[in-house]
Amino acid sequence: MKFKSILKKLLVSIYSCLSSAVYFGRHPSLVPHGSIIFFPCSFGSLCCGLAGILAFKSGKAVKKKLDIDVLHELVSRIRSTGFDACYQKGLGIQENYLGGDNQLASFLKTVRKLKTKGFFNEIFCDSDVQKSLATVTQGLATVIEKEKRRFTEEMGRLDAGDLHIVSSRIERLMDIRWCISSEILANLNKIRGLIPQIPGPCSPETIWVFKEINAVLNSIDRLEVRGRDSAGLSLMLMLSQDEFNLIPVGKLQLLNLLAFYRFFRGKIDSPVKLFQLPFIFSVPF
Repeated sequence: MKFKSILKKLLVSIYSCLSSAVYFGRHPSLVPHGSIIFFPCSFGSLCCGLAGILAFKSGKAVKKKLDIDVLHELVSRIRSTGFDACYQKGLGIQENYLGGDNQLASFLKTVRKLKTKGFFNEIFCDSDVQKSLATVTQGLATVIEKEKRRFTEEMGRLDAGDLHIVSSRIERLMDIRWCISSEILANLNKIRGLIPQIPGPCSPETIWVFKEINAVLNSIDRLEVRGRDSAGLSLMLMLSQDEFNLIPVGKLQLLNLLAFYRFFRGKIDSPVKLFQLPFIFSVPF
């Protein structure tokens, strides 16, 4: 069955390649989705190796709707297959505990998709979705606390195989909760603090740029950095001439870098400096 599935995916990939349009020496933005480009051109960069010989522009992504109810349903399934439920119903630990390895892997994969561009933008702009995700994390926290307590109580009675299974699946459940609470929800206010005060709602592109900036700041804040006093962040934005002309000379209100200063207030005492080379910002910490 698994071999048939792999063979089917392989045939679909081969058919997709054979039915794709082929271009030579073109920029990916100038060709339709699903095209193959030999010797692709890129603005401001020179590719080498295979990247300089062949490029493929994937098909246009189909926008999927965010369905938080699926996460609530998964939490309910996991809650109903805890240690006590398996013991009372005589269910095997390996096949059924917390829904099994496949269900937990699917749960983690679904949660990680929430960090992708489309889903994250929807979460960022919808307070009801944020509240629903917070409810999911609370439900997971309750299950984790109960299962950890039961694991401690039954540790001496479990054989080595079941001991490893219970421990690893509780850890997987903790990873799922961490992804929602720390990697998604906890970063929303940080990103809002970085985004300048602009009239009207933020575009998905604006939110994503500041999400990436926040990810870098989080890494610098948590990881050991040699010479923290000289650490900094440089941003290089490539704009069209029309977009660049919209920025008021001397003000650069498009990116209000004082947001970075407020973000690190209390951690630094040096002023925020701005360099334009031609559109590069350097912020010392």
